[in-house]
This record gives sequence, structure tokens and C-alpha cells, in this order.
Amino acid sequence: MSKPTGLLAPHNAEDWSLRDAAHFLWRAQFGATAAEIKAAHDAGLTKALDSLITPQEESENFKEVEAILREAAFDTGATEDLQAWWLHRIFYSANPLAEKLTLFWHNHFATSNAKVRSIPHMAAQNDLFRTEALGSFRHLLKEMSKDVAMLIWLDSNANRKRHANENFAREVMELFSLGEGNYTEEDIKQAARAFTGWHVREDKFWFNKRQHDFTDKTLFGKTANLDGGDVVDLCLAQKACARFIAFKLLRAFVLDQPSSTSVDVLAARITEHDYAMSP
Repeated sequence: MSKPTGLLAPHNAEDWSLRDAAHFLWRAQFGATAAEIKAAHDAGLTKALDSLITPQEESENFKEVEAILREAAFDTGATEDLQAWWLHRIFYSANPLAEKLTLFWHNHFATSNAKVRSIPHMAAQNDLFRTEALGSFRHLLKEMSKDVAMLIWLDSNANRKRHANENFAREVMELFSLGEGNYTEEDIKQAARAFTGWHVREDKFWFNKRQHDFTDKTLFGKTANLDGGDVVDLCLAQKACARFIAFKLLRAFVLDQPSSTSVDVLAARITEHDYAMSP
């Protein structure tokens, strides 16, 4: 863009250039044709954005091919076949922003089938990212704390009341909500205790009461019989959380190096709307 800004603020007709439209589409979806760029420019930023965030019905051909590819992945159990299913969605979906956000959340909540070893679990996680692509980060983070693929990936079945495993609690704070430097090692220990007993059994989330620590924990100044859901809420209540998510969204969709002011502005919006991605 001729005048890059930390946030894509509404433009008037003279400010919204073809270069702006190209930047917008290349960030919001997986590339754009010259015709698409011109159409977005002619429509203006507001209408161009509305067209991307408004769900579009997929074609019958798209649905048919997607179903075939998904079934093939489930039949073979091969990661490459699940990737082929998703690539079909990326290339041909009528909802490119939803797919771009699905990829964003997939990278944010990094998980690998190399350890999970279950195409159904990985597909279910991918579906969740898509469902919440323009939904609520609060809801997504809570759902991910019970996501079977994530629980397997971070060894949650090893998190027991006598021997708390810190893997999941650490990732929740460091990678999923707060970022480095915004929590202490004691916070990790307390959060890990709150997540004890959050296990997987028969391919489903299972709250194992016998292995959950029901005693008081202290996290971010609150002392109570906290569980995993409480940990998520307490992380979301920290100012660092909204800034962490704002920075990552701006870097992915606007500028590689967003300014601190831009991060603060978007973080305030995120907090105001209780982590709704499309208020």
C-alpha cells in the first residue's frame, strides 16, 4: 500500500487504491486475480470486506469432490490424503477468508498427526477451526482445551493429581493466549494442577474425576478450586492475552511488523467484544 497503516481503517474512494485492494485480498485470502482486485477496488473496502465475511453456499460440485476426498482420507488414514482434502478447500472454497483463518488457527494451535495418529481427530480439529474462524476466540480456546487431538499431542493423559504434567498448561499460556514473559513458572504449575484429569478415553474428551486435583490453586491472584475452564477464563482476562492475539492477527492479515499503537487499538476492540472475531 502506498501509505501502510497499523490497521486497515475505512478508506474513502480516493484513498482506496488498486494497490490497497490487492494487498487486502492477498492477505485475506490465498491470492487474487486481476479481475478480483479490480472488483474489490470498485466495490470499496467496506463492501469488499462484507463479501468475504458473509458465508457463501458452496457449489454442489465442490461438496461432492470434498466428500470424496474426505472419505478417502478416512479410509486410508494417510496424512497426505487429509492434506489433499484441505487443499481442495483452500483452492476452491467459496469462503476463502474462512479457509485463511482456518490455517491461521491451525498454525496458532499447532498439532501434528505424526503423534496424534488419527485422521478423524485431526479432521475434527480442522473443522473446529473453520467453524470458529469468524466466531469467538474465547469459545475456541475452551473447545481446544478439550480437543482430542490437542490432548493427545500434549500428553494430557499423563496429567494426574499426584504427578501433574505441565505440557498443556505451558502451551496454553506461552503459545495460545499470553505469550512469553507474561506468566511465571508457578503459574504453570498451578494451571497444570487445574487441568489434571482432562483425559481422552474411547476417542473422546473424558473428565477423569479420580485423577483431578480438587484442592485450591492460586493463579493470577485468584485462589479457588480452579479447573481448566477457569484457567482459560483467567488467561483471557489478562491484558497480555488480547495484545498477543491482536499482534498475531495484524501480522498475518495486515502488516509483518504492526506498530505497538495498532496492537493496542485492536486489543481494545478484541476486549470490548469479548474476543469475538467478527463482532
